[in-house]
Amino acid sequence: MRDNSPCSPLRLDQLKRLCEHKYSCSGVSLSEPILQKFWNTIVVYIPSCLAPNTLTLVGLITNILGTVALVICSQDAKSEVPSLALIFAAVNVFVYQTLDALDGKHARRTNSSSPLGELFDHGCDSISMLFVPISAFIAFGMGEYPILMFIEFFCLVSLFYIAHWQAYVTGSLHFGIIDVTEGEIICIIIFILTSIMGVSTWGVSLPIISMNFRVLQFLIVICFWAANFISFSNTVLEGGTGKYGTTVAVSLMFSINI
Repeated sequence: MRDNSPCSPLRLDQLKRLCEHKYSCSGVSLSEPILQKFWNTIVVYIPSCLAPNTLTLVGLITNILGTVALVICSQDAKSEVPSLALIFAAVNVFVYQTLDALDGKHARRTNSSSPLGELFDHGCDSISMLFVPISAFIAFGMGEYPILMFIEFFCLVSLFYIAHWQAYVTGSLHFGIIDVTEGEIICIIIFILTSIMGVSTWGVSLPIISMNFRVLQFLIVICFWAANFISFSNTVLEGGTGKYGTTVAVSLMFSINI
């Protein structure tokens, strides 16, 4: 009997497919052309002896530290947070974003890219999908709306999952105009603004729509999630049973975040 649990060893056919895997992506997000120039400029300064996965791991740890700092300052996700902690979180997200972009470039530059390296990279990204939303919720003071916070968290995590599901079906990871890079930039901006104005600012009701910023951003995220979910679903349904004979996508990444 086959053991298909997430922790079971890979079968020989799965190992063969892993070795044959080639990274493929399509689409360009709004900020990528600008950031690509920055990333291409600094990647040459990374020592060749440094393993690409080291960059990935350092980026993940940096991201976690930023979230831990915010959680310590606001365990209920609605208390005021010191400006220094918010700036620390903003810098850490930027460092994570940069290292996450550089690890693949460094791997190709040193001819050390591999399917296993990509798997490690995306595995670390799946863990980051737990911490980045929590940081943003603390900065927004979403603890005032715990139900909305839970729904939004589930939607954000599921976006990561269905994006990889789509990639598993089509063989290519697709990036939209507004994608993960823009999400990280938005988080950085939120951290900086909150460090200046305070967490309570996001609870101010807007006069025209009689709604505060917390509820407004929740509705924006839900609309964005719905549009992407419909698009991804159409791709998955039209893609048949997937590149490797299945429509089950990287379930381990999803279960980690749950």
